[in-house]
Amino acid sequence: MTTCVEGAKLVRETGNPHVRLLFDIYHEQVQEGNVITTLTEAADIVSVFHVADNPGRHDPGTGEINYHNVYKAIQKTGYAGYVAMEYLPLGDPIGSLTKALYDFRSALPS
Repeated sequence: MTTCVEGAKLVRETGNPHVRLLFDIYHEQVQEGNVITTLTEAADIVSVFHVADNPGRHDPGTGEINYHNVYKAIQKTGYAGYVAMEYLPLGDPIGSLTKALYDFRSALPS
């Protein structure tokens, strides 16, 4: 398996509500580049989203992924689970995570 589409198909085929999908936004961008479409189609079976930008698996907002739109798309699906910041900070880790949290919250309606 190399894409979230393949993973989602497998999860659905099991028919087991305890089998869920970890949606790695960075890897989906690298493999397919259809992040928003794919996450929208798979959100009902996602247990956690992993966040990192491409290239380099660095801070969200430092690469080619429009995380503002990605976060809005996640919110529109009604997803209420975990979003994990799984990236290699380019600078101070605390400052980086603080900015990542601010950007995440800024994309969601108040």
